[in-house]
Amino acid sequence: MLNRLLNRLAGVVPGGFSARPFLQRLRGARIGRGVWIGLGVYFEAVHPEAITVGDSCTIGLRVSILTHFYHRGPRRRS
Repeated sequence: MLNRLLNRLAGVVPGGFSARPFLQRLRGARIGRGVWIGLGVYFEAVHPEAITVGDSCTIGLRVSILTHFYHRGPRRRS
């Protein structure tokens, strides 16, 4: 629950070079130095520890970063 709250907060707080990367680091994501994270960026909610962002990267506005896809079996035709 706290993880999801921090993720939502990180999407709207000011501070692309400071607060947003800090909050994502608290969640377990590995964020390098000098990273700027835009507003509305969504980092994986289930496995944030699987995310690594290198030094001096920029993540634009309203980007989603996902780390997994759970397959639920073959599609069925109706």
